[in-house]
Amino acid sequence: DAAWQAAGLHGEWLLPQYARRGRAMLYLHGGGFICGAARTHRPITTRLAQKMAVPVLALDYRLAPEHPYPAALEDALAAWRWLTGPAGY
Repeated sequence: DAAWQAAGLHGEWLLPQYARRGRAMLYLHGGGFICGAARTHRPITTRLAQKMAVPVLALDYRLAPEHPYPAALEDALAAWRWLTGPAGY
């Protein structure tokens, strides 16, 4: 597993031993956009990566109330664009 930082975003990659090439999952943790982190959902993302045999990018999006709406949504869209863009995975 590895910390990730790109385009001003933060998160972590969960990398299964035998990953299918050309695939990845963007994971947005629960918590109602006010709590939680990639770290707190690591048991779930680790299992997803292993069972699905795909790398999982768990995003640490900005949380309210420090970062009100639409900050988390903007982070999610930026991560998706990075992941699916030419500089991404």
